[in-house]
Amino acid sequence: WGHSELTTTVEVRPDGYITFPLVGDEYASGKTTSQLATDIQKNLSNYVVEPSVTVMVKDFRKINVQVLGEVRNPGQYTLRASNRLMDAVGLAGGPTRDANLSNITLTRIVSDETTILSLDLEQYIKEGLLNFNPILEDKDAIYISPVGDVLILGSIKAPGSYKVQADMDI
Repeated sequence: WGHSELTTTVEVRPDGYITFPLVGDEYASGKTTSQLATDIQKNLSNYVVEPSVTVMVKDFRKINVQVLGEVRNPGQYTLRASNRLMDAVGLAGGPTRDANLSNITLTRIVSDETTILSLDLEQYIKEGLLNFNPILEDKDAIYISPVGDVLILGSIKAPGSYKVQADMDI
C-alpha cells in the first residue's frame, strides 16, 4: 500500500518463477497465493517499511491440445492446465457412435522427445481408474480410433461387412 510502483501483474514463467520489482526472481510454482505473498513480503521488508502484499490469480495457465478421430467436433482446444483426457473429449462434443474408447492414443512431446500412450477410456468410465484419464499437457494430441469392420462370408443368412461395436462377441 502506498507504493503504486510496486503494483504489478506478473506471469509465472515455465520454470516456475516470477520476477517482482526489488525482490527479483521468486519461486511461485506450487505455492498458494498467501504463501507467495508472505515470501514476497519478507523479501520486500529489506526495502520497504512494513510492506503489505496481496497476491491474486488473474488467470490460470492454459494448454492447447488436439482431439482427432471419432469425436463429434475434431480440432484444437484450449483447456486449463489441470484438465484431463475426458475433459478434452467432452469439449470436442463427445465420442461418435463409431468411437473405440478402449483404443485411444495420446501423443505427448516433451523436450523434443515423443511419448505415445495407449489408453483405455472405458476402464476409466467403468472402473474409475484415473491412470486411464491422465492430466493433459500442452501440445498433447489425442486420437480416438474407430471401431473396426468385419467381413462375414459363407453360408449365412446375411453375408457382408459389419461394424464391430463395443461389447460384441462372435
